[in-house]
Parts: sequence; structure tokens; C-alpha cells
Amino acid sequence: MTCALELSQRHFSVLRRIAWGYDASMGDTLHKVIEDWVSQNDSHFICESCKDQSFCLSCFMKNR
Repeated sequence: MTCALELSQRHFSVLRRIAWGYDASMGDTLHKVIEDWVSQNDSHFICESCKDQSFCLSCFMKNR
């Protein structure tokens, strides 16, 4: 899936530097950042606010 994100210059620069640190593409790094956030935070409030219940069985936040 392709998605055009609008990042501020500051956030773009930080993501690029994190990607350099991981020696990975910015897309792969964004995946890692999201997975790390989910693993370290209570995402229950996200599930409660979700507007796409069809994805629940595949969502890695559901089991957090």
C-alpha cells in the first residue's frame, strides 16, 4: 500500500536520521517506529476509537 504522508521538515529530518541509524529505508523505519510505539504503549484507546472494525483480526494493537 502506498500512502503520501505530509510531514513537517523537522519530522521528515528526524525520520531520515532514524532511518540512517537503522540502515533502513524511511518506509521500513516508519514501520519499526509504529511497531515500537505499539509495543511500549497501551493502545486500548486506539481500539476504542477505531472506525474500521473489519481489520481487528489482523491488527497487532488488538492483542496489546
